Amino acid sequence: MEKSLQISIGVPGNWPTRKDIVAAIAEQSNGFLFAGSVIMNLATNEGFELHVYEHDPELRKAFAIAGRGKLTEADLEAINQHTHTLYALAAAGSVKAGRKIMAVACGLLRAGGLAVKVESAGVAHSANQWLQLAEEEHLSALYHAYVTLVGGEKLYF
Repeated sequence: MEKSLQISIGVPGNWPTRKDIVAAIAEQSNGFLFAGSVIMNLATNEGFELHVYEHDPELRKAFAIAGRGKLTEADLEAINQHTHTLYALAAAGSVKAGRKIMAVACGLLRAGGLAVKVESAGVAHSANQWLQLAEEEHLSALYHAYVTLVGGEKLYF
């Protein structure tokens, strides 16, 4: 049985409690609700897995590496001070799927998220970078959001 492809994104923020996360998403995300382990896009009636994790002291380092020098010291310090990280999971494998989870991440950023790390690709973006990519209609925005290149002098993958 073949395992389906998934996109996994992490969004750290400074929400004191889970109740505050739920309230912030309901009030500030522009159309999402969070209950149990599902975040629902009210415009499309689609749900996505969303998990809440407590502060991770290694998160700054992970974002610094995945950000490839594009996150500022202020971004990294804010990430270092996070209280929770929200991890969303969705099906991958199409432009439509990429745009759907991109919208979820935008909702989480509007609700107080600090940055986005695409766990399934090892690439991170500041909140502003991610929101700008989400506004772009061109496919290259999805490429920049979800793809990281690794390599040396003669080979990239």
